[in-house]
Amino acid sequence: MAKGTSYPLVSIIIPNFNHSRYLDESIQSALNQTYPNIEVIVSDNASTDNSIEVISKYVDRGVIVNKNPQNLYNFNYDILDDWVEGDYFVLLCADDVLKETFVGKAVAIMEQHPEVGFVHGERDYIDENGVITELDPFFNCSFIAPGEEVMPIFSVTDIGQSAQAVIRTSAFKKIELHDTESDHLNIDREQWFRLSMVSDYAYIREKMALIRMPEVTSETSRIVETFYHPIALYHTAKSFEEWAKLRNYPKVEERVELSLKRFAKECLGFTKVFLKREKFDLSKQYLLFMKLVDREVVKDPDYIQCIEALERKDASGIAVEEYKKSSNYSKRKRNYEPPENYTLLEV
Repeated sequence: MAKGTSYPLVSIIIPNFNHSRYLDESIQSALNQTYPNIEVIVSDNASTDNSIEVISKYVDRGVIVNKNPQNLYNFNYDILDDWVEGDYFVLLCADDVLKETFVGKAVAIMEQHPEVGFVHGERDYIDENGVITELDPFFNCSFIAPGEEVMPIFSVTDIGQSAQAVIRTSAFKKIELHDTESDHLNIDREQWFRLSMVSDYAYIREKMALIRMPEVTSETSRIVETFYHPIALYHTAKSFEEWAKLRNYPKVEERVELSLKRFAKECLGFTKVFLKREKFDLSKQYLLFMKLVDREVVKDPDYIQCIEALERKDASGIAVEEYKKSSNYSKRKRNYEPPENYTLLEV
């Protein structure tokens, strides 16, 4: 698809590490966009499977291959400045899938509304076997909202993944994401919060992506079991609080306590898993850290149960929620009202 047309160029970046089984579907979803001016760049993070063989099939269709000497993890965000030539871009993880109309609809919104820095489309989940779980949309309508009105939401929770956003490149270049201390479980929330500092937000209630929910990856295990995730997440929450105080954003500042309570609850879930795996020292670390983050957590029955299991070194009585199971996600009911000062959007 040639550059220099009347359609702004959109770069679709696909970072990959050992996802050869999903790559065909992901790359094809990028190439099949109805929008007529895209470039597709696959950044392979030193995969040891047959990913390069799969990617090579698409070179004749204009797919650009970038071979990294090692797994860059979140540094894929850092070098977007070097890769992205488009006015807009999508970071599409190699196991996720785009709906063919997403880029076109998102670009149309941002071309009409230059104050919008990113467009968020809804998603369903897809498991490693291709089974799709339908999810409730987060909001009850499509809309545009001022960035300062959606920042409080992103300060508390993660409502989307990278494949669900088409981002204005000029807005991304303003946020200096490379200066942040984050991890892959938290990076999208961090990015969307920062984009909301410098631009407005648009939401499309239509399903625009399929997000893969495989078994917990080795990277997830690494950052959780090395205690990196809780430290990074706590740092993120406190940085949001500091930013809000300096700029007088009380709506963000007042949400910090809620964010930390949610964070403590998440850590409690990890602790149950570690107790089941008899990782008692790591479980103790998490339990101590939770108490520092949220002193009220000590009253939580699950926390008390974990403490007792740790003392006994016996987790046989602990029920671990299989949070990766699609049935747990499908039960969640959302459909929230948009943030204040929104404008309805016809898509």
